[in-house]
Amino acid sequence: MSNFRPVLSKLLTVAFGVGGIIASSAAFTDAADLHPLSEQDFRQQIVGNTVEAALGASRFRFWIGEGGVIRGQIGHAGSDDGEWRVKDGLVCYEWAAYFEGSERCYRWYRSGDRVVLKNADAFRIRDIQGRLVPGKPKGY
Repeated sequence: MSNFRPVLSKLLTVAFGVGGIIASSAAFTDAADLHPLSEQDFRQQIVGNTVEAALGASRFRFWIGEGGVIRGQIGHAGSDDGEWRVKDGLVCYEWAAYFEGSERCYRWYRSGDRVVLKNADAFRIRDIQGRLVPGKPKGY
C-alpha cells in the first residue's frame, strides 16, 4: 500500500489538472440555482455528510467530519485521510496523499442535494460537482 500512495497522488494531480472531477450526471443544476454557502452554512449543512462525485470512470467520495477530519476514497481502492479548515471564507483541504499533500481551497455552492466546489487557489482546477449524501459511509 505504501507504494500505491505516491502513484495515486500523481494520478490525482494529473486527473484534476487535465479533466477534473466531472458531474455525476449529464445534466447539472443551473448556475442560477446554486447558492453560495457561508462558513456557518458549511458547518450546519455539510459537516457530518458525504459528497459523491465522479473522477473519470471511478466514483470519488469524501466525508467531512467534525473537528477538521476528512476521509476520501476513489473507486474500490485509494483511500486517504486529511484535514479541512475554513480560511479567509474558503474551505481548505490538505490530504495526506491526494494532491501530493498540497492544500487546496474551494468556495462551496449548493442546490438541494447537488453541490459544487469552485477551486479558489492557485491550482485553478475544474469545479467539483457532486451530490450531498447524508451521514458517514460505512467503514469510514
